[in-house]
Amino acid sequence: MTPDRRRLPAALAGPVLACTTLALAGTRAGMLAAAVAATTATGVAVAFGWRAWAHERARHRLRAASRPAMTVGTPVRLLVGNRTAFVAGLWAPDIFCSSLLVDVLDPSELQAVILHEQAHQQGRDPARLTLLAAVAPLLSHSLRGAVWMEAAMARLEIRADRYALDHGATRQALASSLLKVAPSHVGHAPSFASAVDRRLEALLGGDPGDRPRTGRWVLAGVAAGAVACAAWLPVMPRMWVLGFCCG
Repeated sequence: MTPDRRRLPAALAGPVLACTTLALAGTRAGMLAAAVAATTATGVAVAFGWRAWAHERARHRLRAASRPAMTVGTPVRLLVGNRTAFVAGLWAPDIFCSSLLVDVLDPSELQAVILHEQAHQQGRDPARLTLLAAVAPLLSHSLRGAVWMEAAMARLEIRADRYALDHGATRQALASSLLKVAPSHVGHAPSFASAVDRRLEALLGGDPGDRPRTGRWVLAGVAAGAVACAAWLPVMPRMWVLGFCCG
């Protein structure tokens, strides 16, 4: 088993065991912690659902305003307007790009852009960004949380650059196209022009293929812990009464 695969059980086991122990203890503090976790889990779930609905609605509008085409041998949806490229759709993402890119980019740059977006498409990164956006209100109140959010989104882009490099793109083509493609304004859609400074630093100053972590194990652990606490809330109603009324 690789180290990456060991992170998932570790991330899940810790919060689950902690919340189970607190709930079983039946103490006021334990039940209060479980209640807070359950409330947080519900809030994150509602935020994710609302953002997912808004994202899919925007995607349907984009599909209606675009036309199917083949670009560098890849199926895309062509849009008229700003020089942009991005992926939208949570369950079956589409690559959207402007028809102007053919005129603005040379063949190697266009290939780099499409390969980058293919990575987002195959990794279903719009769903990852939607989840990050759902937990953002919890993390953005602290400097460390805000920095982690920014780094997590940048790592998605750097990982897509690594995929492009592994499939024939060059560093020069990726870097030069970054300066020519405009960012997308679609919420929670991975855009080719996102995290420009971090990507340029990785492309020009180091290897973007270091397999950066996206924080998925952290998010999985938080979700598992919250669900575990929520599941334990109705288990011992007598302990609720004893803990809060008689404790």
